[in-house]
Amino acid sequence: MQIAAVAVQRQFLKDVAIVIVFGLISLWFATGWQMARGIPGIALGLARQASLGLEENASETDLSRQALCSAIAARSGSRSTWLSLEGVVLGDSAFGAGTTLPLGQYPEVQAAIAGKIGQAVRRNHASNSPEIFIAVPVRLDGQVSAVMRLSRPLPSRAAVLREASPFVVWGALVLVLLMGLRGRQLRRLQRKALALQTALETRAETRLPVCGIRELDEISLAANKVAKRWRKVDVSTERKRVEWKAVFNSMQEGILLIDDADELRLMNPAAADFFGISKAKRAVGKLYLEVIRDADLHEYVSALREGQGSDQIQLHVDNEHGQARDFLLSGTRIKYRRDHCDAVLIVMSNITRLEKLQQMREQFAGNVSHELKTPLTSMSGYIELLAESAKDESGYIAAISRQSQRMLVIIDDLLYLSRIEHGDPGFEEDFSPILVKTLLETCIAARQAEADQRAVSFDLQAEGESLFANRRLLERAIVNLISNAVRHSPESGTVLIRATSTKRFLTVEFGDSGPGIAPEHHRSIFHRFFRIDKSRDRDSGGTGIGLAIVKHVVYLHSGRVWVESELGAGSRFFIELPQRQA
Repeated sequence: MQIAAVAVQRQFLKDVAIVIVFGLISLWFATGWQMARGIPGIALGLARQASLGLEENASETDLSRQALCSAIAARSGSRSTWLSLEGVVLGDSAFGAGTTLPLGQYPEVQAAIAGKIGQAVRRNHASNSPEIFIAVPVRLDGQVSAVMRLSRPLPSRAAVLREASPFVVWGALVLVLLMGLRGRQLRRLQRKALALQTALETRAETRLPVCGIRELDEISLAANKVAKRWRKVDVSTERKRVEWKAVFNSMQEGILLIDDADELRLMNPAAADFFGISKAKRAVGKLYLEVIRDADLHEYVSALREGQGSDQIQLHVDNEHGQARDFLLSGTRIKYRRDHCDAVLIVMSNITRLEKLQQMREQFAGNVSHELKTPLTSMSGYIELLAESAKDESGYIAAISRQSQRMLVIIDDLLYLSRIEHGDPGFEEDFSPILVKTLLETCIAARQAEADQRAVSFDLQAEGESLFANRRLLERAIVNLISNAVRHSPESGTVLIRATSTKRFLTVEFGDSGPGIAPEHHRSIFHRFFRIDKSRDRDSGGTGIGLAIVKHVVYLHSGRVWVESELGAGSRFFIELPQRQA
């Protein structure tokens, strides 16, 4: 606004300067034109009237001619001369008659003799001042018989200016008055501009006053409306900023924002505490590699930028105080421009306690399993010996044997699951190409006896699909799924096993016609020891660990497992594994 007012004032001053210069130039040319014109139009008219009078008195004496020239001179304010066609002065208001003029030196006289009105400007030999001469023809019986010439000195520029000085003075006064009014308006506009600028810069409750000038009042009203809206926006923005800052600083998760120049743009107190940094503000604005020296984090950030990294990774950090912590990192790319990663946002969750609890749970399960397996194995052997010697108590002994065998199966499953969860390095090394159909046939044969007891048949649909995987782990998972389908199928039912493949994935479906699973249990059934109907599952021989083993085996192969089922409509379990290269 202030710049606009200054611009208006400058433009006004330019306009005033242009008007003054134009007026002076016009005055200069006007005086020159007046000087060039010399005798005004009334003199030319008198000359014509004089020529008519001369035509009527062409035969008058020299005295009467002289008197007529004097009368014409008095009326026109000019010198009048009556000339014959030979250049003889017949009458002159200034010097009298009798003089002969050389016509060749007077072009205006020559033009009049030719029947035209002649005009010329030249200097007077006596006064050396410029004079204007006008000559008109005097006709008698339609023929030019004489010439009437009028002359007078040209007025000087100073004389013309003196004549025009009143108008110049009045014009200057009007111009000064207009400049004063315009200057007053400009000062008001400047004050409004300064007030508005102050209000916008300081966000003050300032209102521009109304001064009675329509244009300025419109600016004031519009500026007041804009300032009011901006104040509302400022209040809302400040409130959101305070709320966002409170959330940002109180989050238990760490937040890192790294731009494309590897500069740390954001870091909340939780993230600073994770990496042993005293104040997050000191780290913001620096290269994150200078603040956080962690190769795994750098690799994760680089992979995110390229769009090749996973959404989540687990990071182990030893801070400056020697504290070991485990974090779950979730990252995403931020694009301000198309096809360009401008920043990376990373959310860090502290899972140190969860990792410790998980390790304790797995160690406990492994230790208990090992401690229980040895005495159960001994018990099983003694039960077999007892069964051979005590024929009459064979029923009781058989029950004890079944339960001990079931406990051994549970312990074996627990040990197996513990190995998978701990990430046994031997599992990754045992990957090899597998013919899927052959693998499925082997797994069916392993549960054929169980299926025969319930008269359950298998419908295998597989072609020549192949897969690069750990055969031992995958066979254990598939056997668990087949056993699960056989147990929950009705007698004389059919278990569907169908394998399909694409360029990227292999999918195996296991379908039964059992009682089905309610949708609210679809995720929980893959948790260890979860049972929908505990008594029914226990009677059917399930351990409650089989589907948990399936889930971890599939995850170890970077795949996924899910179930599609409704109550009374059977169940369909799916495992999807990526086509890995050898």
